[in-house]
Amino acid sequence: MNFSATKALVGYLGICSFSEEELEVNGMVDPNYRKQGIITHLFSLADKEVQRRRTQKILLICDKNGAEGLRFIKQIPTNFHHAESDMYLQVMPNLLECSPFRIKVTDADPVNHRYVASFHGQPVGEVRLEVLSGYGGIYGLEIYEEYRGKKLGRELLLWAIHKLIEFDCRTIFLQVDQTNDIVLNLYQSLNFKAINTLLYYELAK
Repeated sequence: MNFSATKALVGYLGICSFSEEELEVNGMVDPNYRKQGIITHLFSLADKEVQRRRTQKILLICDKNGAEGLRFIKQIPTNFHHAESDMYLQVMPNLLECSPFRIKVTDADPVNHRYVASFHGQPVGEVRLEVLSGYGGIYGLEIYEEYRGKKLGRELLLWAIHKLIEFDCRTIFLQVDQTNDIVLNLYQSLNFKAINTLLYYELAK
């Protein structure tokens, strides 16, 4: 959804759906067009769409340094949900470990680049990749609880990075919950750098 004036894009609001139970909403307005009710109008349209979908959870997202966005969110009944760090890896020659993987990864959904990892013939985790021109994203990387503690998460992460390199991605992106120190340390050990922080607020019903 967007709001234009004199044929110039001055604001937008997007709705992302990663499951039937949860929607993520974020947007922005050109600083020169703020305090004109644009984001309020866009949010009212988004709210109608959200109600139509009858989603159980709606998360509003704002950059930690987005003062105007945070001010708007505080006007709406919300509860703080969590914070995530955006982390980036610039791929360099000989940067990554290249030892043989113990896991076997299969393509479970070629359209959405979703992969399942197996260990000794048993499914142990999964990951979804996003591939753009020179840019790749790693999402939903998970090792199932009963298989944790075997360093399989590190292997799956390395596999995902190498897979994105095969797609000619030179910048790789992922997000991590700031409270998950184990995963945060894993990403940092492979030279991912935190760039900014996103705050998530759950819309109160």
